[in-house]
Amino acid sequence: MVRPHHRMFPGILSNIAMAAMLLLAAFSPLACSSGTAKPAAKSSELLDSIRQNKSINVSLSAMMTFNEHGKNVTASREFSMKGVPIIWGDTSLNDTTFSGKMYDADRHIIDSVHGIVTSDGKWLEHVTFWREITEGATDGTFDITLGPISIVDITGGNVTRVGICEETGDVRKHVMQIDYLPEGVRYVSTDWENVVQPPVLKVRFDK
Repeated sequence: MVRPHHRMFPGILSNIAMAAMLLLAAFSPLACSSGTAKPAAKSSELLDSIRQNKSINVSLSAMMTFNEHGKNVTASREFSMKGVPIIWGDTSLNDTTFSGKMYDADRHIIDSVHGIVTSDGKWLEHVTFWREITEGATDGTFDITLGPISIVDITGGNVTRVGICEETGDVRKHVMQIDYLPEGVRYVSTDWENVVQPPVLKVRFDK
């Protein structure tokens, strides 16, 4: 009696070998690196344009009330920094940072700034600017944080201005913190609703 040939065994062995090869490939270093590597962060054209700037101007002006040695005094005040040179940090998947400092020997003051721009280049997530005084300075020290602020104007689908914000009136939503530091003087409040002399906020990056 002739026994039939069992052709199933070569097929099974072939399948086992194929499975082993696939398993080996799945756990090989090449497969791991190609499957888990994250693409490098790419800057938007708007962010690239803003990063070309080398300095920043920031100002906040409004009718403000301060308690000066126990007495409330209301007057028009402006806190500003002009032409502070900045250095840009690395761009991550979410944002990019910048910081700068400028020393004015004639006025004996040090102006500093630090901020974050979103990765799409459209928003200044926040910017903090503060003033320090050295011996003999007559300027008051302050520490102010603003944000978020739109720094791109888009009209009719076209970008018309990049790296600039100028708002009058409705700026309260952008002011996160105001600290006024001279001894004996304390910040009390701001008249955000003043229509005769409305508050003004300006941010401008310059080359």
